[in-house]
Amino acid sequence: MLDKIELINQPLLMLVGDKADTAYMSEAAYKEAASKDKKLHKLKNTTHIQSYYKKEVVEEALGERFYGERL
Repeated sequence: MLDKIELINQPLLMLVGDKADTAYMSEAAYKEAASKDKKLHKLKNTTHIQSYYKKEVVEEALGERFYGERL
């Protein structure tokens, strides 16, 4: 999964459920990404699958202003 992650040097926002079984992969990718402008946003009480349909979580993710402030 981390093959070539060091090539990401643009603004990077990663959203991950704090209860996702795969959260460790997002955390590792975040750590290895070369971008100086990056953010790992943990969605509270959320699994990976819930991040797609749980209304309050989707609203939280959509409310993240990271790209709107940078692009």
